Amino acid sequence: MAANSLESLRPERAASGLRVSAYDRTTSLLIALLLLVGMATFAIVIIYFSSRLERTPPAIPFTPVAPPGDNMAGDTGDTNDMMPGVENAPEVLERNLESLLDQLSIAATSDAVLMAEDMTAESADNAGASRGDPRGTGIAGNGTGGAREPRREIRFEPESVDQYAQWFDAVGLEIAVLGSDNQVYYASKLSTPKPTVRTGDPAADRRLYFNSSGGPLYPLDRKLAEKAGILDRGELVLQFCSPELQNKLLQLEKQAASGKATSGIALTVFKVVKNGSGFDFEVAVQRFY
Repeated sequence: MAANSLESLRPERAASGLRVSAYDRTTSLLIALLLLVGMATFAIVIIYFSSRLERTPPAIPFTPVAPPGDNMAGDTGDTNDMMPGVENAPEVLERNLESLLDQLSIAATSDAVLMAEDMTAESADNAGASRGDPRGTGIAGNGTGGAREPRREIRFEPESVDQYAQWFDAVGLEIAVLGSDNQVYYASKLSTPKPTVRTGDPAADRRLYFNSSGGPLYPLDRKLAEKAGILDRGELVLQFCSPELQNKLLQLEKQAASGKATSGIALTVFKVVKNGSGFDFEVAVQRFY
């Protein structure tokens, strides 16, 4: 009878299954939270100690250096010492330019070309009047040079660049640029749409020429050189006279001296005047030593 009662209870227990109490649920939740907190704490500990193991590289010592041109330290010396590779650049450029000008000066002082036929019989005292040295400053001309060569200037007030170009062609002037390649780039027929351009050796050109640098004609000379496409060849822009114009100017200079020795002329200023549809020259100023 006892066996029957036990068998009768088993189906009921099987039907009811296992029961989970509130205590079991609370305990499981607490254990899960403890596991999460423990894992988070472990991760934080790992991160903390791993950051402590990183080494910070020591700072490299350096000495501050003032940039080129900075005069904060009171250094009045040459700042080119702080620029490697360009220490001698200004001196080299100056020597090259001086050498080229010397070649042009030697060529321009040749008596064989500068002296007019009617001046070849002059005495040695007056021989200096037929030589031109373009070095120096002036409104639009050459400067004083060897053998007390007079400084010569040209004064002209053109109405436009076109009239200035027409004047060049009419009186026999060429615009020229002394190139960095030791060549002279000449341009003529400047009043035409396409001027004629040629090159030459500076030492071979013995004509009288003018340098308008620093004067009012310099911007116009640069415009003519730019029109001819030779402005980018160099910085020195010159005005070269034809042999006829050269002799004419020297004759005017001699006549204005009124019998005085041309070797005593310090300055001759030629003024451009309109002569009908053309142009002419006259001596506006002449000074003696």
